[in-house]
Amino acid sequence: KFSFIFVNSIFYFSIGFIVFKITDIVFNNKRQALFSSILFLSAYPMLEYGIAYMTDLSGWFFFALSVYLTLLFLEKPSYKLVAINGFVSVLGMLCKESGGMGALFFFLCLIFAFKENIKNKLKYFAVFCASFLIPFSLWQVFVYLNFRYSYYDWYLFNRGPGSEVYKSEVIKLVVKSFGASFLVGWFFSAIGFFKIIRTKDISWQSKKILLLLIPPSVSFLLWFAASSRLFYIIGVLLSLFAGYGIVSFTKNKYLQLVFISVVLFANYFWFVFDDKLRIVIKYFFNVHY
Repeated sequence: KFSFIFVNSIFYFSIGFIVFKITDIVFNNKRQALFSSILFLSAYPMLEYGIAYMTDLSGWFFFALSVYLTLLFLEKPSYKLVAINGFVSVLGMLCKESGGMGALFFFLCLIFAFKENIKNKLKYFAVFCASFLIPFSLWQVFVYLNFRYSYYDWYLFNRGPGSEVYKSEVIKLVVKSFGASFLVGWFFSAIGFFKIIRTKDISWQSKKILLLLIPPSVSFLLWFAASSRLFYIIGVLLSLFAGYGIVSFTKNKYLQLVFISVVLFANYFWFVFDDKLRIVIKYFFNVHY
């Protein structure tokens, strides 16, 4: 048990640094990058499911690392970087299915954000696929030969049991899970999103990167279940929006710190009193929480 918590603790602090670097690359603002990393690390799913006996954090970590490597690739392309990115994505996939969504972000950026000819794009695509598919296929063959079990079997098993409950209360469950994913941070994410659309201070390339980050961030829609734990793959994107929302809402540094403090208080309040809040939410909204 100690080793599991120790590894997840490393992932926890490392992913905070990675979110900082991602934000700094996209917005070129270290204060905003600090805010985004704080918002990401303090969100309820991170507090509840991060440093715990679960593999969710490892999936989020490898997803964020893959996003960071893709941004580095856009700045300075290299086959070595692509190969590493492919291997990082497959590690994320083997830890948690959402961890492999960095591959989707890489492919989208390769197609829409990478400024090279088709021939070079295909070469980078082939290198990424090889570094991803070879270890993934070898592992799947090993598991199937030894246990007669495949990732497809696992997907069907996890997709089935909760599907009927999900279908019957889909709106309530999704709203509840989305709300718990970022709590008060949603307010600043919304501000950041609309200000990014309207501002001319952010380059089109940065806006394009944020746009391309949306599909992998909503990959939780593949699962017939609703939980902030599943939805938090969207955390990186929301943190980017929220960080910008805070620094663009006011230039007053003290007021910015007040906003961060309010978000932190809400996150930790929800985390500490989670059991009592479950009872209240179920009583008033008839939602299994």
